[in-house]
Amino acid sequence: MVTWCMISAVSSSSDSEEEGEAVRHVMFRCPLSGEMMSDPVLLVQSGQTFDRAALVRALEASPGRDPLTGEALDGAPMISPNALVRSMI
Repeated sequence: MVTWCMISAVSSSSDSEEEGEAVRHVMFRCPLSGEMMSDPVLLVQSGQTFDRAALVRALEASPGRDPLTGEALDGAPMISPNALVRSMI
């Protein structure tokens, strides 16, 4: 005889908060540094968001180049604060 039972997992609010924090850490990591962004900015030419400090370092190391693709940027790098991402962090 086989008996089936259903187990429902009830997560506490602290579990949900920890999961939300883990998701935030993954979603808002700078693609250059791998660290959680504290000052997210948009590199206008690529449409990619980076942490400002990591982007500045990358642009200083390879002036005029997209830090992810290595392709030449169209003109001087244009950096804009990413208020939407900042509000979600």
